[in-house]
Amino acid sequence: MTTVDTLSEPVRILEPVGPFGAAETGAVPGNEVRFCAHPAVQTTVLGAGPAYRVYSVAQRHEARRQAEETDAVAHPAFMLHTDLRPYWSTVYREFPEYQIVLRDNVTDNHLAHGNMVPLHLGGADEELPGTAVEMVEQALRDKRDGRPPTVLGALQAVVHPKYQGRGMSAETLRAMAGVAGQHGFWSLFAPIRPSRKAQTPLTPFDQYVETLRSDGLPMDPWQRVHVRLGATPAGIAERWLTVRATVGEWSWWTGTPSPGRWCR
Repeated sequence: MTTVDTLSEPVRILEPVGPFGAAETGAVPGNEVRFCAHPAVQTTVLGAGPAYRVYSVAQRHEARRQAEETDAVAHPAFMLHTDLRPYWSTVYREFPEYQIVLRDNVTDNHLAHGNMVPLHLGGADEELPGTAVEMVEQALRDKRDGRPPTVLGALQAVVHPKYQGRGMSAETLRAMAGVAGQHGFWSLFAPIRPSRKAQTPLTPFDQYVETLRSDGLPMDPWQRVHVRLGATPAGIAERWLTVRATVGEWSWWTGTPSPGRWCR
């Protein structure tokens, strides 16, 4: 949730919308995410898809710039100021083989990208990092200490706005699971934020994510995408990302008046 102490003090904003969920315009859902464990796909993913090809940043270094440009237009402005922001350069430098892009087979346009880090996990849900920053820091420690990774942890999957609504989110997740399989990992852990949670702000998060339709699938459409790909629930993280900003900055990023404009 969003908390404001005073108009003159910084505001601590627990991320209203995250890398694995998209809120409706103007909606401010909570900061919880649900981990979903995707089985690794045993396929050579860094090749051709039906209408696209998949590359890692290790293969095409210019892909990082295109991914960052896509982030800038695909995310709400405040999402470019999370506590994960200082880590992105390190992620691309230390783990380029796990940063992938999907490019159009004909035009070579950037369609989507996925960012991941390798982790050493034993499989127990309680071992999962509690925040995105913790996930990256654990990956860096594992690499430094020589612990062999066993899973991939997803940081985000982003579809360029021009290509949204065409099923590219599911294709990106498949490609990410394919990278896990290619490297011999047993799973891809993806922290997702249900896309319609903002429409029921008073419903507890754990209750919302367990709500099913009559066909047994999750009520939330973004959760259904993951379930249809074979993912299973693997825990909840309550504070995945944090944005620290002033009231004025929050007002500027969201296009909403600050409380000071409402009072005289």
